[in-house]
Amino acid sequence: MTRSDVAEKSARPTECLSAVIDAAVTATGATSGWILRLASDDFVVEAVSGAQPSERFVELHRPLDGTAGYAASSLQPTAIRTRWCDDSNNGAGGFDGIPPCILAVPFLQQQEAVVVLELAAPASVSFSFDDVELVGLLARVAAACLAERQ
Repeated sequence: MTRSDVAEKSARPTECLSAVIDAAVTATGATSGWILRLASDDFVVEAVSGAQPSERFVELHRPLDGTAGYAASSLQPTAIRTRWCDDSNNGAGGFDGIPPCILAVPFLQQQEAVVVLELAAPASVSFSFDDVELVGLLARVAAACLAERQ
């Protein structure tokens, strides 16, 4: 195996994660979103879509609170309309500030929540049951990409 083979193989999971979150944002009408990996006592941002500049978020650590924290602890998808004073969701999904709408979908693999896909959208967007189902399928793909990388 050559050095370029190793580099190409290690890039595939990252490209996969980027494609997954881009697909979730595009399909649901969200303005931004990210893939969060549950670490020991916080989340680690693995991929971002729609946030400017998105590179500043990758590998950022986020607290286990807000909608993503609830989704991870309950293992239930969660869609909410936030209130202007909801500081626990400040920056959710890579949004600048508190997003009006949030969808967070966890995926459980081997008895622990591996990933949460969290999307942020303007007030004009209402996440549907179809969005929850689609993002749930994409969360499974993201978990497989993360497993391949590890």
